[in-house]
Amino acid sequence: MPTFTFPPFAVAVSILTPKLIRLRYARHGKFAKRRDWAVTKDDSGFAPTPFETKESAQEIIITTHAISIHIQRDTGKIHFADSQNQIFCADVESPSVKSVPSVLKQKESNEHFYGFGERTYSSLERSGRIYTHWATDTAAPHTPNVDRMYVAIPIYFSLRPNLAYAVYFNNTFRSQFDVGYTDPNQIRFSADGGEMDYYVFYGPTPREVNEGIAQLLGTHPLPPRWALGYHQSRWGYKSDSEIRKLAKNFALGRFPAM
Repeated sequence: MPTFTFPPFAVAVSILTPKLIRLRYARHGKFAKRRDWAVTKDDSGFAPTPFETKESAQEIIITTHAISIHIQRDTGKIHFADSQNQIFCADVESPSVKSVPSVLKQKESNEHFYGFGERTYSSLERSGRIYTHWATDTAAPHTPNVDRMYVAIPIYFSLRPNLAYAVYFNNTFRSQFDVGYTDPNQIRFSADGGEMDYYVFYGPTPREVNEGIAQLLGTHPLPPRWALGYHQSRWGYKSDSEIRKLAKNFALGRFPAM
């Protein structure tokens, strides 16, 4: 795990696979210990990945067979590049590692963002909004203006022509993603505390991005056959006749029900 110091912080770069990179930032080089409840696969659980490191007066370049990571010596800013030299996930400014860890990334004009957990926003494309990650049992109605709900998953997908990648923000504090809301050309993610720790998954296809996420976070067991299909959920019913009518409609529509 190469570690580089850019006072007042140090950055550790973990090359977990040729397409999966972990970046951790620590003030004065003091990194947090791994928690016993961590949901991510431990770095030591990945097989060693070959990579090359080249250094110049301006930058440090770490290269795998799929991507390269570029670290500016004077600022500590980082960007990634694929084999076609397409730059992605590029820092706009030096990351903040103070009490409020924060990273500001470049948002390209042809870049589209997806993910961020359970949301009421009508569009799958998430640009132009701020998303808070702090799970809350939000009462109905669930309108498009509701920011926090039951599920907080700090992962976002980015799609551009011939390029897909994702970022997982590994921080359990209340966090926010500003996806082009403050500035249409930038995306910022930050937390109320903890360590700046995030993973970058390169594709170049969405399927390959998902495969990388599965390597890090695992996969869901295949559900039983009876659990597949339509799911009926409602906060409450007003009368037994309403429930009977629903059951009758299930029968007419040949929906399995127990």
